[in-house]
Amino acid sequence: MMKFISILVLFLLFSAGAAKACDCPELPPDQVARASTLFFVGQTQVPREVVPKGGASFANSLIWKGARLTTPIVAGNAPDGDASCAAEFFLSETYHVLAYGSFENGYYTDKCALSRVNGESPNRDKIMFFLSHQYMKIESFLQENGFGDMQNLTWLRKVAKFYLDEYSPEQAQRYYRHAAIVSRDSIIDLKGEGEAYLQMGMARQALTRFDDVLEKDNSVQEAWGGRYRALALMGRWDELPGDKPNLAGMVWRQAKLTADLSSPNLTRSWWTQIDAAGRKLTGADFSKSELSVVSFKGADLTGADFSKSRLFEVDFTGATLKDVRFEGASLENVKWPEGFTPPTSTPWMGLPKDTPTPDTPASLPMPSIGQQDPAGR
Repeated sequence: MMKFISILVLFLLFSAGAAKACDCPELPPDQVARASTLFFVGQTQVPREVVPKGGASFANSLIWKGARLTTPIVAGNAPDGDASCAAEFFLSETYHVLAYGSFENGYYTDKCALSRVNGESPNRDKIMFFLSHQYMKIESFLQENGFGDMQNLTWLRKVAKFYLDEYSPEQAQRYYRHAAIVSRDSIIDLKGEGEAYLQMGMARQALTRFDDVLEKDNSVQEAWGGRYRALALMGRWDELPGDKPNLAGMVWRQAKLTADLSSPNLTRSWWTQIDAAGRKLTGADFSKSELSVVSFKGADLTGADFSKSRLFEVDFTGATLKDVRFEGASLENVKWPEGFTPPTSTPWMGLPKDTPTPDTPASLPMPSIGQQDPAGR
């Protein structure tokens, strides 16, 4: 009897441990590369600075993406991350590190991010390829445009917009901040800084910038749209317009939708690991969006538009898809409601025309150890 009880206890302990295992879904390699704020290769060292619990300080770091920091400090998990997904670092070991956040609020990674670029992840080479291409493109731009005068507003805005378009929001924010100082808080620069904050997921700072714009001119529709996206990221759904809220371009990751939305404008949005199960999203416009690992289980999507969108690992099980449009959509590993006839998938053409593919790689240079310039290049 005692032997049986011991076996049962061991089984229950094993089951509890298995239930807490970190879930690391596969994501499109180009999206993994774009989503990170910082990517580098570095060796863990005995820290001279304060390091977040479970994090590490890195020496001799080769920066591929983000601010040129000589000794990056990275927390091992997101501020509200699941404990089972905490990364584990060992002293004097070399790691490829995909990190999120910012220098201002602190960088963080997790077990999933580390596993995608270390070890034998099936998409590791493709992720590294896209990171390399992004690095090369940024370096080429900087060589062509040089280090301009930090008082030259035209140059500052050109560089800031380039970084924003290349999903390097931390540098974009810093250049827009310099531009805002020079222009004495021009609407253009405040709005750009707000968009950079949104890309970094820093909703409170973004909300402040868009409110600054609206205080100067409350007719700027882009600022209202940015304000609504910031409120959405903060979960303040009740402060959005009741009908047709403009959330176009919403970048949203690892979250749960807790409100029903009537005909929201979500064109050109980028949702990753979002739980929208059971929600009412009638008339939602997701055209030209990227949705990866999104659950619409049991959701009411009547009249929604997913045309020319990229859907990867999207779950429509039990969802209402009456009059939904999928023209020109790329559909990969999508789950459909029972009895629903899946539409024809169209190859996704969303990458810039000058982007080579991992199957036909270009000659990509290795980054060097960099010193950070005043703008955080």
